[in-house]
Amino acid sequence: MTRRELLTYCVAGCLAADLVVKSGPAGAQQPQAPGRARLQTAPPTQANPPQQGQAPQGGAAQPQNGTPPKQQRPQTELQIPKELEDLLVIWEQQSSKVTKLRGEIYRYKYDSVYSVETRAKGVFWYQSPDMGRIDFGPGDLSKTSDKKGINDILYVVQGDGNQRWICTGKQVFIIDDDKHIFDKIDIPAQQQGKNIMNGPLPFLFGMKAAQAKQRYHLSLGSMHFPQGRQEKLANGTTRRWPPQIHIVAVPKLQVDAREWSRAEVQLDAKTFIPKAIKLFNPQQTMETVYTLPPSGMKANEAVWLNNPFNDRPPTSYTLGFDERATNEELQPAKTK
Repeated sequence: MTRRELLTYCVAGCLAADLVVKSGPAGAQQPQAPGRARLQTAPPTQANPPQQGQAPQGGAAQPQNGTPPKQQRPQTELQIPKELEDLLVIWEQQSSKVTKLRGEIYRYKYDSVYSVETRAKGVFWYQSPDMGRIDFGPGDLSKTSDKKGINDILYVVQGDGNQRWICTGKQVFIIDDDKHIFDKIDIPAQQQGKNIMNGPLPFLFGMKAAQAKQRYHLSLGSMHFPQGRQEKLANGTTRRWPPQIHIVAVPKLQVDAREWSRAEVQLDAKTFIPKAIKLFNPQQTMETVYTLPPSGMKANEAVWLNNPFNDRPPTSYTLGFDERATNEELQPAKTK
């Protein structure tokens, strides 16, 4: 799995934390294999704000007729609705109360080029301020896909591979248990601890509301029904939508825009449980959906029988790359 792909798990984990703190314990981007993933080596640059109906485009304007391009004025930042501002503040406040969190996570990847649906089932752990782990294995293959491709042919269903991502606070391990290879990334000392939220995995560690607005264009989506909704269907029946919150995020920075073009999050309006998280790749050919069942979430447990962050790749596994993240890669975005 890629580090950027983990962004969606981070969104889910932090927003789910709001529920479990309030109620107490409850009773399409193809990932690269470890050894092939690479850190971004260039400083994060400001991406062009998206136009209506368009995803952000990478790269600078090209000169015409040998004339250097004119310096463009920054476009005016869209005003975030007060309702969304309030949600960001609540998210920050509630996630800061969570010291430990674990639960189940499911992933569905839809490849429109090959009409393939890939399913994975996993578990995650988080411990404040900077330790996390996500394990994935093949998902349930017993049901056919609901997705249709060319000529209305259903997508072919397949299981995903066995992968682990472990962050110890000082190092990140990306482990492919099928290929027996792994990557290791050292985190600079000044970015360890609470400052790790400025890194490439900000949502997992509780990004501040101000940082979220600084890094992403945020808006409320078309499925935002905080009071619920009733919809008349063509067959005469009525579909009832429960109260839910729909947040859409578009990256401002090229370092993000190169990996994904849009993320969508649906939350229960009362409990803040993430109902669905959707990520689109820049080419719009891969759609990845994540779900986290609230029934399996456990928050602030006193003791875990085993420390999930102590796990390491077996000595027989091959090291793909061993690198140190740079300060430029981990610094927060800067607005102009």
